[in-house]
Amino acid sequence: MNAIHTKSKAFPCHRCSAVLYSKPAWRQHVKHFCESIIHNCPPKRDATVYPKEKKHSCQYCEMKFVCPSSLKIHMRTHTVDKPYFCTFCQKSFAHKYTRDEHVNAVHTKSKAFPCSLCSVVLYRKSNLNQHVKETHTN
Repeated sequence: MNAIHTKSKAFPCHRCSAVLYSKPAWRQHVKHFCESIIHNCPPKRDATVYPKEKKHSCQYCEMKFVCPSSLKIHMRTHTVDKPYFCTFCQKSFAHKYTRDEHVNAVHTKSKAFPCSLCSVVLYRKSNLNQHVKETHTN
């Protein structure tokens, strides 16, 4: 059983409260959520400067966040704020990473995710994970 299922090795994000359980997931999180967004948060987790308390509450649901910028991003799930547009079809997205995933999966197909258990090739990692779960798992 790997670290993802046992959660034996944690990779905390030093810019927000996220904890990832694989190095690739941590890298993707940092790339898509922390480095590409200007945070109003201190860059390192320090109990004296960066309390773990989640003080920023969503007005629509019970989610709470350490950083105000994380709350701002989350709020897009409840509103019509979709500032990222596809240059091919003008579809709008709340998050840059979902726009980029859409462009790859629908328009450019520049990043493929082949199944290691059969000949299927998908263009979204989430679709590959779902395929493996539904097709190759009992």
